[in-house]
Amino acid sequence: YEVGVYDAEYDWRYLGRTGTYEYALTHQHLIDEARTDRNHHVWGEIKGVIERFAPDLVGISAMTNKYPMAERIAEIAKSIDPTIPVVLGGHHPSLYGEKLIRNRNIDFVVRGEGELTMAELVSRLFKPEKNFSGVGGLLYKDKGEIRANPPRELIQDLDLLPIPNRDLVLN
Repeated sequence: YEVGVYDAEYDWRYLGRTGTYEYALTHQHLIDEARTDRNHHVWGEIKGVIERFAPDLVGISAMTNKYPMAERIAEIAKSIDPTIPVVLGGHHPSLYGEKLIRNRNIDFVVRGEGELTMAELVSRLFKPEKNFSGVGGLLYKDKGEIRANPPRELIQDLDLLPIPNRDLVLN
């Protein structure tokens, strides 16, 4: 699969440094401004990235304090292509997945560790017969019904996971 990663908060200057965390804490008001202003430039930037990359799937990671942004990104993705599958994962969806899957712009919610669940979801999503019933940790919509699969077992050896590839970050 061809993968691209977009992070509106990512700044190459902070790679390997902790400055981004301090910046996020001291500049929360900027996040609040973007959240409440539907015409904020970041939304146009995100729309442009989705249009240029033209993904077959949009995955969004959301922590609780930024969940409203995730909702807006899902809305933007569906405005570009109403048929594009939108997958939501992260801390907030792991806790509140049953509620979040009801959002009309969210097709799948990954609860818990998402590395294996997402890989399995993608492998099944693009097959002619779409069967998601055995994908651990997944909530999904099936003919209008919400389905919740049992949790996936935790990965016992995290060293088996590859190091994140920063070259996948889209500018």
